[in-house]
Formats: sequence, C-alpha cells, structure tokens
Amino acid sequence: MSRLPDKEIIQYQLDLITQELSDVSPLLDKIAAAVPDQIEVRALAAVFQSIYNGSEIILQQLVEIKDSSPKTWHKNLLDEALRLDVISEDFYIILDQFRRFRHKFRHSYGYTLDWDMMEPLYKMIPNCRIPQKKDLK
Repeated sequence: MSRLPDKEIIQYQLDLITQELSDVSPLLDKIAAAVPDQIEVRALAAVFQSIYNGSEIILQQLVEIKDSSPKTWHKNLLDEALRLDVISEDFYIILDQFRRFRHKFRHSYGYTLDWDMMEPLYKMIPNCRIPQKKDLK
C-alpha cells in the first residue's frame, strides 16, 4: 500500500532550498566574477550539500524505495524517481552529480575540495529547476 506524499514537507523543503539560494546569492555572484578562495570553496560545498539534501527529502516524499541497502539507497532513490518519471533525465543527471559530490564532501576534509571538480556543479545551479507549489500533485 502506497502512502501519499506529505505536501507540507515538500513545500517546506522547496522553501528552504529557495531561501538557501537567496542567502548565498552574494557568494554565487562573487564566484561568477573570480575563482573562489579556499573559504569560498568550502562555503559553496555546504551549499551543494544543502541543495542535494533538500532535493532528497522531497524525493523521499514522492518515491517509495523497498529493499535497498544502506550503501546504495541514495542512488536507488534517484533511479526510482527517474523510472517513475518524477524527475526528468536531465534533472537526474544534475542530482546524481550533487549526490556524488555530497558523498565526497561528507567523507573528506575541506582542504581536499578542488574548485576544478566543483566548478561544473556550480554551473549546474541555474539548471536545478526548483518545482513551484503549483507543480506538486
């Protein structure tokens, strides 16, 4: 038996993602003008993690994963969301890149973060189409 998604949780996460992007717009603008320093790279890494975490919480409301191992459930969630047409293939690719980055970010030290690796993700931020309330079913 499937459960219905909690629209309040979804909307709350959408609001948090929107707020996060609004709050860090000065950082994003600064990075657009010049290569970021190490502190800016670390701050941007935290932004990436926040965007992915919020997206994942939304997907958990829309997709039910069964029998997934703890090591693969994040990827399985994205795969199932794509299979069920909850997200587009383009958005799947973007989220999967953020998922991979988040794993590295959570399991390493800040000094190992590399702008050359992060720059493609930075450029994907405008393509992270955040659904609007009217899009939620």
